[in-house]
Formats: sequence, C-alpha cells, structure tokens
Amino acid sequence: ANLFAAVTCVSFLFSIPIALFMEGHILKELAPMILYSNGSSNTQKNEIQSSDSTASQQTILLHIFLSGLFHYLNNEVMYLVLSNVHPITLAVGNTM
Repeated sequence: ANLFAAVTCVSFLFSIPIALFMEGHILKELAPMILYSNGSSNTQKNEIQSSDSTASQQTILLHIFLSGLFHYLNNEVMYLVLSNVHPITLAVGNTM
C-alpha cells in the first residue's frame, strides 16, 4: 500500500513539467480570466454574479479534489485486494 503512495507521488512530480509543457499555453489564457473574473463594478447584479462565480469555482475545485481522492482510494484498495487474490480473479471482478 505504501509503495503505491510513493509511486503516485513521484509520478505526479514527474508529470508536472510535461503537463506545463503540453498545456501551459492554456494556463496563460485562463489565468487573467480567473484572476479578474469578479469585475470592477459594484452593482448588485455583478455582486450576485460574482458570488455565483465564486460558489461555482469552489464547487468545481471540490469536485476535482474528490475525484482525485476517490481515484487514489480505488487504486489503493485494488493493491490491497491484489495482495489477497489472484490477478485474474481481480480482473474479472473489476469488470463487473
């Protein structure tokens, strides 16, 4: 179980430069939109849109975090199960 955690952390660190190289131009385009999404006007309509935008951003971040957490936990459980059953049994059970 600890081996999987170590491999996951190291692979994450190795994938950061590749992700920045492949997707960095998108970050450059999105960063100003995210930083200045609140707007400069203080009208009530913009405040409502701003609070909705903040709530939706927090919801998206929560969903991304939960998705990663559940994916990690699923793989952790698979390693634990694999130590107790035959790999073919696990593969058949995983397809159901």
